[in-house]
This record gives sequence, C-alpha cells and structure tokens, in this order.
Amino acid sequence: MRASDVGLTSVRLTELFPPELTLFGLVGRSRREVIEEMIGRFSAVGRIPIAHESLLVKLVFDREKTGSTAFGKGVAFPRCRTDVIESHLGALAIDNSGVDFAALDGQKVHLVFLVIAPWERDERHLRIMGSVRALAHDEYWCRKLRGCRKAEQVTRVLSDFDATLA
Repeated sequence: MRASDVGLTSVRLTELFPPELTLFGLVGRSRREVIEEMIGRFSAVGRIPIAHESLLVKLVFDREKTGSTAFGKGVAFPRCRTDVIESHLGALAIDNSGVDFAALDGQKVHLVFLVIAPWERDERHLRIMGSVRALAHDEYWCRKLRGCRKAEQVTRVLSDFDATLA
C-alpha cells in the first residue's frame, strides 16, 4: 500500500528516520528492552529530555496492549501519541537475529520502525503513517534495509524509497 493509495502525499522517511536514530544489532532481546533502547537513543542524541524516557516507554506499551504492532514478515511499527513533544520522532532498528514482538505470523522482527507523534491529529501524521506502512509492507524495501550495515546505507535506501512515493 502506498500513501498515495489512500489519497495522501507522502512524507520523506529520510527526515523521520535520520542516521543518528538508526540502530543496528540491538542489545535488547525482548520487545520492552528494544523499545527502551530505541527511546533511550532519542535522549542520547538530544531529541527528548531523559526525564521523558519512562513516560514514552509506558505510552508505547499502552499502545502495544491494544494489539501487537508487529505486522508480520519481520516488521514492527510501535508508536504512541503524546503532548510532551512538538513534532514527530522516529527511530529505526535493524536486527538480523530478530526479536520476539508477538507478531501475528509468529515470526521474529528484524525491522522496528518506532514513531512518537504529537497528540494533535493532523495531515502530516496520516502521511507519516501511510509512508511507514507502505515501506513496511513492501518485501523488496524491507530486504534492502535488512542488508544495510551502516546508517548511510539506510539513508540511501530510504531516499530511494521516498522517490517512489513522490
């Protein structure tokens, strides 16, 4: 599915998932540990105050309780909305050994697209959701991302994907 399929223009994923928020070979092996590690990266690079980490982890897990955000085929899209940020934050984790995310197909997750969104509903949020879903449902692009070993490679893949949505 493409963002354009639902009548929305896309959002550049290279902007949402910058190199400094790309993680490889996660330390965490559980869903919770991975989300904590990814949110910890937000504070490590100065995108959020460290004091917001535990709240964001709680909000993401509150969302997870309503149903697993693992689509299947090795992809998860954990997310939450909050009023403690003013603009969307994204982190991308690539882990070739895989993490149990309670995926509907029972497979381990190798790509985790974490998105923290401001509370207000706006068109940008819908475009972000559409773009991330379009990428996550496309085996070709997911395979290309799984082959990346450096953040610069991820940026190139995301840039190529962004061009397909333009």
